[in-house]
Amino acid sequence: MASSGTQGGARQAAGAKETITSLTIAFVMAFVFRGFVVEGFLIPTGSMAPTLLGKHMRFWSPESGESWAVGPWNYRDPEKQFPEPTQRNVRVHDPATGAEIASPAEPLRVGDRVFVLKYLPYVFEPQRWDVAPFKFPGDARVNYIKRLVGLPGEQIAIADGDIFVRPKAARAKGDASGVSPWAQQGWTIARKPERVQRSMLMKIFDSDDAPLHPDKNYRAWFETPWKGGAPGEPADAGWTIGAERDYRYEGAGATGLWWDASARFGDRTWRIVDRYAYNETGDGMRMEFPVGDVAMSLAIEPGAGWTDASSVIGVVETRGHTFRAEVSSGAVVVRMRAGDAPEGEWTTLASEDLRAHLRPGHTTDVEVWHIDQAISVFINGERVVEARYDWSPAERVQLATSKTLMEIQNPARLGGPSNPLVLSEDYGETGVRWEFSGGPFTLHHVRLSRDLYYQPGIYSRGPKAGAPALATHPLSTLTLTDEQYFALGDNSPASLDGRLWDTLDPWVRELDSTYGVVHASLLIGKAFCVYFPAAHQVGGRALVPDVGRMRLVW
Repeated sequence: MASSGTQGGARQAAGAKETITSLTIAFVMAFVFRGFVVEGFLIPTGSMAPTLLGKHMRFWSPESGESWAVGPWNYRDPEKQFPEPTQRNVRVHDPATGAEIASPAEPLRVGDRVFVLKYLPYVFEPQRWDVAPFKFPGDARVNYIKRLVGLPGEQIAIADGDIFVRPKAARAKGDASGVSPWAQQGWTIARKPERVQRSMLMKIFDSDDAPLHPDKNYRAWFETPWKGGAPGEPADAGWTIGAERDYRYEGAGATGLWWDASARFGDRTWRIVDRYAYNETGDGMRMEFPVGDVAMSLAIEPGAGWTDASSVIGVVETRGHTFRAEVSSGAVVVRMRAGDAPEGEWTTLASEDLRAHLRPGHTTDVEVWHIDQAISVFINGERVVEARYDWSPAERVQLATSKTLMEIQNPARLGGPSNPLVLSEDYGETGVRWEFSGGPFTLHHVRLSRDLYYQPGIYSRGPKAGAPALATHPLSTLTLTDEQYFALGDNSPASLDGRLWDTLDPWVRELDSTYGVVHASLLIGKAFCVYFPAAHQVGGRALVPDVGRMRLVW
């Protein structure tokens, strides 16, 4: 007769075996899933800020309610690789009002943690604008994360902050002998999908961030950059614009609202440049370039005197041209005029019938974008018009800087740097304004944002020291092979990316000896969500995730 103890021992042994088998399968599946499907990464630096944050401090302004991140000030080493866990004697400015905020000791937060969906051949492959981690070509032991802007087989040019591409098919038709690469046929600007573009817009000003106390010690310390009336003219008496968050016009005639770039912003002005609050570190702000790609928006609430004939017009003046988007109750019309064209000589780029909007007592959201050589108009969040125009890289930089392609390619004639395009003072400023055919009305959420601006540069070290940065000059035009990608950081002034890589890992050199590119075999995948944002410190030790910043990555 078998004892019950023997049977129980057999069952326990079988149960233990099943448990071990289940755990083994689970571990194997986890490693397979991590290796081939999804993997987590920690963002170490601010080269992708503000899309993804590396180690940083976070500040909050009691005046505007603005919350923003700033990179490290203090480091343990001269190469600035290892920031101090506590940052000392930090002084930054509220990006919404310019108010100074000082902190004697500020804790440093860790970077965002992201999930990455692995690229799988013929299933999920790299696309332009993906935020992608990869093995750094300069040191294959290190992972970098940037945005893919150039795809295999393309020719790439960075002109006035935008990406221009020339596919292999265009080059196959033959390049004209002796003609600059940027003046060749077949170039197109790389336009961003709407959801990607919205994620990349960087706020310059929002009336909702107006300070709670614009006067201190009986003096006004904050000045809004929006002025009522015509540019440069005395203020229109019908406007009520101070530090309030809503702007009101009580008049009945035509009027305007224009951006005064000379208005004071703390110790600066409201110039439309590629400024990053993240980069306000102890060593000063980096070089800033005037930006022509902007998005302006407002919510208009017409008053009782508003008629069907009334209209709202968004105007952008940049790169030697004026762009107008007119929104009325019956249509949207987009026009363009060169700066030297006779008054009234406009080119209509697009028009679209519009259902009744802009009614008294109703608030309508209006957005006008001038981005990637296109004018887009959105009504209540829906794009109703997209009017495109096409300039080559050569045309774009000449309009932006007033320099000819010959002058750019022969800098010795000007006695300047090897890449004259790095001289930010040569770029024309951008002006924006709204025009209204009549009133009265109230404006809410008056906002101005800008697109990313990829800066030109010059190699400072390595075998290419003194030469123009990759793709940022006609003589450094990049041509990708069928296995190469080009990647740039969203925080262009502070990103070590494909423009300036000057080293190659010996193992990578055997694979691909081209500086500045990412070979297909080095790509890991696409970042698709921040699952554990930079955490709060509690008591100097415990970490509490900032769940409010969990988000998808575009």
